Amino acid sequence: MARAFPTAGEIAVCGPVRTIVYLRLASGDQPAADFLLGLTRRDQARFWALLRRMAEGKIRRNREQFSRVEGGIFAFKTKAWRLLCFHDRGQMILLAGGARINRKLPHSAIERAMQLQEEYRRGKVAVLDDKRVAG
Repeated sequence: MARAFPTAGEIAVCGPVRTIVYLRLASGDQPAADFLLGLTRRDQARFWALLRRMAEGKIRRNREQFSRVEGGIFAFKTKAWRLLCFHDRGQMILLAGGARINRKLPHSAIERAMQLQEEYRRGKVAVLDDKRVAG
């Protein structure tokens, strides 16, 4: 039986510069969507504004709102919250979110994001390998 890997899920925001999608786990869960739904309306509105601006290509160099966390993991930032993501061929994949503690995101959240990113990439390679074998 083939192992199920995370895939790109539902589109969060689609703009002229890039499409932002949720990561969908093998279970069907979308951790970033669940994170956003758990926030107050005010915090949700802040993230949606950031996501729309990113999809439109308007926050490329604003480190207060979006910056590299570690490796290929980036974060959309508000005062209290971080929404982790990575780039994949013109798309931005939203991984999960969390609260910042002492001006930083807990290392465990960053490690989990890196693990999800790696599983996503392995799944894409596995799909390509299956297509080569079948074709």
